[in-house]
Amino acid sequence: MDWQSNLGNLKTPLSCLFLTFLITFSQAQNGKEIVDKYLDTVSSGDIGKWHRIKTFYSTDVGYFSTEKFKQGFGIPNKDKISYKRVFQCWPYKKKEELYSDSLFQNLTSSFYYFKNKKVIFLGNMPPMEVIGDNSIFFDFPPTIVEKFIEGSTHIKYVGIDNIANSTSTFYKVDVKTKNGDYRSLFFDTQTFLLRAIYIPEENVYWIYSNYKVIDGYLIATVMEIMNDGVVFSRTIYKTIEFNKPIEDNIFKY
Repeated sequence: MDWQSNLGNLKTPLSCLFLTFLITFSQAQNGKEIVDKYLDTVSSGDIGKWHRIKTFYSTDVGYFSTEKFKQGFGIPNKDKISYKRVFQCWPYKKKEELYSDSLFQNLTSSFYYFKNKKVIFLGNMPPMEVIGDNSIFFDFPPTIVEKFIEGSTHIKYVGIDNIANSTSTFYKVDVKTKNGDYRSLFFDTQTFLLRAIYIPEENVYWIYSNYKVIDGYLIATVMEIMNDGVVFSRTIYKTIEFNKPIEDNIFKY
């Protein structure tokens, strides 16, 4: 067999390899483009604005079902609606107050978050101190997604998919973080807004909806957590304030 025949035999595998490269490159580009459109949309072209937030205050109505609670997700609330106030200062100070009434008069529990420590007050019980990394509690969805893609070795547009039992469909982008964790991101096909983050090792979806512009920030005002197709936690924000003065003694216990 002459060299021309050998070259001809190489064309098919080389062509396949080149085509595979183009498809992989295209998927990575499309996935990154979708993520970038989301970050651009919620930041008005300035992702840095999320890093310049100094304080955050909110009130919300929440629901947490202990029946659907899975061990390891945190401390369950009672099986009824609770009302919450959140005070947060950067870099690492956060307090959550849970009440049984919408007037915020009957305090039932308090949670203090710092960089490597969480302190929990439940009713008349002695405080519980939990040591561990709490940095995730100081991120907003745009900065969470930004951290996912920083140094990522894998950003792939998978296609159109739904979220668990939902009939709605979204752009799905799979990401392998620099820490080796896999995350699936779901984006609205019209607005490119983030609709869900899927954490496979816990089989959990963080679901975001009802976006509103508040103090110049486009933010989801409803967040749900789903496991095994069941929403066991729902938070509906009633008020949100960015960069308002918060007294430091709020975080003393």
